[in-house]
Amino acid sequence: MIASHYLDALQVSKVAAQAQAIFGGKNPHPQHLVVGGVSCVLDALNPSRLGEFLFRAKEVKDFVERALIPDVVIAARYYKSEGLAGIGGGVRNYMCFGGFPLDDGMSSFLFPRGS
Repeated sequence: MIASHYLDALQVSKVAAQAQAIFGGKNPHPQHLVVGGVSCVLDALNPSRLGEFLFRAKEVKDFVERALIPDVVIAARYYKSEGLAGIGGGVRNYMCFGGFPLDDGMSSFLFPRGS
C-alpha cells in the first residue's frame, strides 16, 4: 500500500508544481512569492486562475490527508524501536557554530555549539 502511495505521490507532486505555476512561478525555485502575497496581483485577482489553483490545492490536500499522513503513522509505529535506539542516526558528528543567541549575548545559544 505504501509503495502504491509513493507512486501516486509522484503524480501529486506534479499537480502541486502546476498549482505553483498558475501564479507565474516555476518549480523548484519560485520567483512569484513575495512577503505578503504574490508578485502578480492581476493573476491573484483573476477568478479563473484562483479556481485552477484551488482545484489543484484541494487535490494535493486530499492526498496528504488520505494517504501521506496515514503512511507516515504506519512507518512511525513500525520503526519506533529503531528510532528510540538511535538506529539510522548517521555519524552524529555535525559542525555547528551555535544559532540564535540568547539574551545574555554570545555566550549561550538556543541551538548550542558543537563540541
